[in-house]
Amino acid sequence: MPRIWRYLLISFFKIFSLCFLGTIGVGLLLKYKKYAYLITAGASFSDSFLLICCYISYLLPLLIGISALIAAFLTTNHLSTSHEITALRTSGMSFTQILIPFYILAVALSVLNFFITSELIPSARLIANNLIYKSSINPLVLLRKNEFSLFENSHIEMKLRDNGRLAKDVLLIFNNQQTDTLTLISAERLLFNKNSTLEGENISLITHLKSDYEGFDHLIIDNQKAIMFPVSFFNSLLKGKNHTKEYEVYPLKKLLTSEDQKLKKDIPQRIAKGLFPLTFIILGASFGLFITRKTKEKQFLCFSALVFFQFLCYIIGQNSQYPWFLTTLFILIANIFVIFFALNHQNQLKNGIS
Repeated sequence: MPRIWRYLLISFFKIFSLCFLGTIGVGLLLKYKKYAYLITAGASFSDSFLLICCYISYLLPLLIGISALIAAFLTTNHLSTSHEITALRTSGMSFTQILIPFYILAVALSVLNFFITSELIPSARLIANNLIYKSSINPLVLLRKNEFSLFENSHIEMKLRDNGRLAKDVLLIFNNQQTDTLTLISAERLLFNKNSTLEGENISLITHLKSDYEGFDHLIIDNQKAIMFPVSFFNSLLKGKNHTKEYEVYPLKKLLTSEDQKLKKDIPQRIAKGLFPLTFIILGASFGLFITRKTKEKQFLCFSALVFFQFLCYIIGQNSQYPWFLTTLFILIANIFVIFFALNHQNQLKNGIS
């Protein structure tokens, strides 16, 4: 490896590691409440830490992309401000030759991001779901303010006592998307026992069943003065309403070979996340360069606009209702557009246009 490549890569990874570890640290600080809730719910320290790691892994593709963008921009910007870029060009090296290690690194990090999005994150989601619904974990604590987003389209009210073991005035309303029914569960008192059972007092269950007659449904009302059931039964109820989509726990290979178009909904997002390092490193490395004494505001504004455009296209693709291949094509065109502008900026600098 040429010495200049080693110098550039060391400078890049110093900034990259600082940004990456800093964002991971902030993420852990933001998740400390969930960590405390899990311990209170009865989960072991190892299970709690593993679950928090699973949540952090969901953010890895984005964190790697942003850290790579900042590191590439600051590294080349330092080369320009210290006039090292001028010395390298005087020695006969072009911008392309100087930035070759960044291109190689961009491809390597994109491959890593593709692996994380296609293999690691689906496995992490499975692990997280299994940990949350373990029979040893107190579901009352997990349901507190819906901290772990166990329900979509739900309303939860309860007053927790005795470190989360006792819940009073429980009200749980949720929409069962599998049966398209609305269910209400009310309980005056729910107690979590050490033998992984729940004891309830004055429980009411109100739901309805679909009828063959149009405009008419069967209403079911069940009242129980006292009831006891295993936590596994209650967790199975939660698991059936889990917000995690089926395609989110499948590896990319299975999504591509599946004939179900609904499962392929996640493909564009995974491709977009995989391309983050490639696009961002080329963008950051290109706009970090300048040939004048100071960085022009126009150059920085253009850089900021392209970063905003990249994230905007990702958000649009994430919420697109079009077929997955059209959304994928849109994301690829957006990345090509950003890379083209970055390379065009390099070409302008090469020709002395700042």
